[in-house]
Amino acid sequence: MDFPIAYQKLGWSVWPKALRLNLRPAVFESMLSNRGFHPVVRLPIFQKVMWTECCLESHWDGPQDRMIPPVRYCFYARKRPGSSLAPVWLWMAVIPSAAALQTPELEDQIMTADKYETNWCQPYQWPAGKFCAMACSFDVDGESPFVWMNRGQPIAKLGEAEQRRFGPRVGVFRIMDLLDEFDIKATFFVPGLTVEQNPQLLDHILKRGHEVGLHGFYHERVDELCNSKNADILDRSMQLFQGYTGLTRFGYRSPSWEMTVDMVELLRDRGVLYDSSLMGAEHPYTISGVTEVPVQWLTDDAIFFRFTAGPKDRGHPANPDQVLQSWIEEFDGLRDFHGLFTLTAHPWISGRPQRIRMMRKLFTHIAGHSDVWWATIEDIAAYHKTSPNADRYTITAAPIDTSI
Repeated sequence: MDFPIAYQKLGWSVWPKALRLNLRPAVFESMLSNRGFHPVVRLPIFQKVMWTECCLESHWDGPQDRMIPPVRYCFYARKRPGSSLAPVWLWMAVIPSAAALQTPELEDQIMTADKYETNWCQPYQWPAGKFCAMACSFDVDGESPFVWMNRGQPIAKLGEAEQRRFGPRVGVFRIMDLLDEFDIKATFFVPGLTVEQNPQLLDHILKRGHEVGLHGFYHERVDELCNSKNADILDRSMQLFQGYTGLTRFGYRSPSWEMTVDMVELLRDRGVLYDSSLMGAEHPYTISGVTEVPVQWLTDDAIFFRFTAGPKDRGHPANPDQVLQSWIEEFDGLRDFHGLFTLTAHPWISGRPQRIRMMRKLFTHIAGHSDVWWATIEDIAAYHKTSPNADRYTITAAPIDTSI
């Protein structure tokens, strides 16, 4: 059933602090088309300017059941050839024909046509006034991965162990000083072995207002262990953290970001606050009853800077200016899509002066946007559980069927 639609220009305005919903013109038209609406008129401005983003604004004095709320599109246009790009905001509205409005069926479609269908591409709703989120997380591995990789073997070399010990010895404190410069509260995931070797570490982190989370005991990969062994390690880590902090519940990050179906169920059954190991979305979601605050390799310092002069090295550390630019581009892109930028850094890697300077530049760039919600991963997980998003992004972890 086709309903004629006209795009009507309502007026111009410069409005830089809009409530953005990231509706591309093509997406907007597709959204209408999927509900039976077909545009018959398109403003020529679409062909003359470079579109960047649009904003939804519901200020409309007409009957709400007779019109889809007006939309403000933002373009970057040149006033004349060769001039610099300038933002231009355009009021747009989609108005059904008078004849079509007489159809009750259409009235129901009009009232819902400005909303996304429930799917994973619809914009995530962050707290009021915030367009995206930024979480700073630090995996304080210390020497635990080195011990795990060499388990059962005599270790004569000292070089890599000392390199990794720099993290809890110096890097953590240098990073916390940097966070203080921007009044940022972060999340520090710490393996149990690192806690045992540095008994005051969790207390130092908590006293400075940050969160501590579980990160295995020896930085063991959960996919390499049986479920009972993973359960023992999780219980041992939780008891250790409870003894040192007096807290009863914690978030979790799997070593090496690997996860299993059984491990997800263990986290749920143990009442762990959240997991932060998977990459199935760019915002929080729920997997088998566990809140997932996602990560991604692109914003992990290890893939760029990890170097121990050992067989796993793939080359020398990356140029920090190039990594900084990559992270800024990723943040700007995630902001366009209402996403979450989860920085994952390791104090033994990013506690060095060069990376401290790089993170300072990154934080300065992000702090220039007032619509970013800076939060610990625990705070983000807690928000998700009680937000309108909780029922929208839910999946069940299941074994992968490899039968062919």
